[in-house]
Amino acid sequence: AIGEDGPALHGSRAHFVDAEGRVLAMSQAFKRAPSFRNALAQNIIAGNTAVLNREAFAILRTASERTDYPFHDWFAYLIVSGAGGRVHYAPTGHLLYRQHGGNAVGGSIGIVDKADRIRRSLRGAFRDYVARNVAALRRCEDLLTPEARSTLDLFDAARTGAPAKRLRMLKASGVHRQTASETLMLYAAALIDRL
Repeated sequence: AIGEDGPALHGSRAHFVDAEGRVLAMSQAFKRAPSFRNALAQNIIAGNTAVLNREAFAILRTASERTDYPFHDWFAYLIVSGAGGRVHYAPTGHLLYRQHGGNAVGGSIGIVDKADRIRRSLRGAFRDYVARNVAALRRCEDLLTPEARSTLDLFDAARTGAPAKRLRMLKASGVHRQTASETLMLYAAALIDRL
């Protein structure tokens, strides 16, 4: 895994705990294999669980010197997978992620948290994150594989133009989220110009 040749990034689930260390829940379990096509639409590597080997760190350092990005862990997933590196995700959790009022992002534990994320996405937060990620990747295109550059082009094309064209380009890109219902929401975002 992390000791293998080539860039590699590892992440896993985490236990959400309160200020006293009581377990509240576990982070979402992701079942589909990590990929650049997933990374363009969703981050599955939580920063507090991320481990990089030297090759992945070197790519991430080079990329981060060129650009900024909304979330360091999401950008690590994007750049390592886009550069042809291996991304490993463990469905088991061994780390504790303390939830408190000062968390910059925090975990989506309950229905209220999930509803709040959907509401912010409808107001354009997801579109802003995607736009910033795409702009960051454009400044690092030479680090990406030809396949990743092609996927990025199709995904970027899915963000402009008429609704039918956006849906067609999104399908051609193969970009997806981890579940069928989340991928359906991704297509809905493209349809209503929130991608």
